Amino acid sequence: MTFPNKLLSRLSSEAQTFLAPYAITQCLLGGNEVYPLGAPFTHACFPGTAILSLMTDLDHDGANAEKVSIGREGFLGLALILGGERALSRSVVRVSGSATLIPIPVLNEASERFACLRVATRRYAQTLVIQLMETVAGARIESSAVQVAHWLALAFDRMDGAVLELKQDELAESLGIGRISTSNALQDLRQRQIVEYSRGRITALDPEGLRTIAGPRYARIRQAYAWQDEMEEDGAIALGL
Repeated sequence: MTFPNKLLSRLSSEAQTFLAPYAITQCLLGGNEVYPLGAPFTHACFPGTAILSLMTDLDHDGANAEKVSIGREGFLGLALILGGERALSRSVVRVSGSATLIPIPVLNEASERFACLRVATRRYAQTLVIQLMETVAGARIESSAVQVAHWLALAFDRMDGAVLELKQDELAESLGIGRISTSNALQDLRQRQIVEYSRGRITALDPEGLRTIAGPRYARIRQAYAWQDEMEEDGAIALGL
């Protein structure tokens, strides 16, 4: 079995062979919840082409924003690494796509058997914390245009193509900056021929230009995940095992 998730695909062949019979591939639909806040984990979710948003409520009027997004570089289940068994956030499918689900008991057993999985999930947990801190800082100091460019740049990095099925109001909900600000930012990117958008579809015309506008925060997050690109296909050597 070939895992589309980057973290799983870089494990040793022995670890992948162990996990494969238990792995469930599903298509996750945008807008659906994977786990509500506080729900017990039954499966760890490793996105392939799907992108997940971990959401937080901003006030009692239903306003919310994204704490952090997860694509094929990671997995939903950080609470498991921290020793918990329940979801720390409400998780929403932001972009429809595939994901690999692995039962928690199987993942726990694999983690005990294979050091490469233990090291990879722990390093991912550390990197996700960096991403979370950068997201908090960006929300305080960056313009709406930069926040939109940053979110889109990361999203396109997680995809094989240049087309993103995402509505403006869904992007606005993720960023917590309002639909008007999101629309103005997309219009600016459109006028600069960085992206094109129409009817819930955003196309990257100039991915490198988008990354440039996303700025240093985007670069720091990409650097934080560089360890994944340095992992060899069998996982063990690059992880120092």
